[in-house]
Amino acid sequence: MDFYQLRTEEWKRVWKELKPAEIRILYYLRTLKPFTLSVSAIAQELEINKSTVSRALRVLADGGWIDPSIYGLKMNNQDRIEFQVREHLKSQLGGLTEVKTPAGRIDLLTETEIIEVKRVDDWKSALGQILIYSGFYPEHQKRLHLFGSAKDEKQISTIANSCLAFDVLVSFGVVAEVKA
Repeated sequence: MDFYQLRTEEWKRVWKELKPAEIRILYYLRTLKPFTLSVSAIAQELEINKSTVSRALRVLADGGWIDPSIYGLKMNNQDRIEFQVREHLKSQLGGLTEVKTPAGRIDLLTETEIIEVKRVDDWKSALGQILIYSGFYPEHQKRLHLFGSAKDEKQISTIANSCLAFDVLVSFGVVAEVKA
């Protein structure tokens, strides 16, 4: 029988930095011998939503908790695109990514803006998230940065008009591959 030795420093950091679902996934992965896993398999085993698993894996990988390649994890292509779009914005604007709040993680927090990055089709959930996060940074401008195909750009003016009532700006970037 193999045992994973938990160090006190790690335990403190885990409880300080991670959400419950992220902790469950982290220690589930730590109990396994490295082999090929899928987001679906982890979600089924732990009885967690697949999108929660995908987001948790991204947080764990970004935070240096896990190396997805060791487990053969195949990260959702959509998550990779969102990650790349967010990192591109960060390189342009500066700021911090995945900023933890009591309500969740802000995709990008700059000195002046709270930015939620989402696929065009997910703009309504992004709007809800940004409105909640703005309570923690009321002095910051709220912005949705949406991404999609060139044909998705046609929707942006309608989405931007809908967001005006909430004082939320909308920006858009075309990406090569976007699938639901």
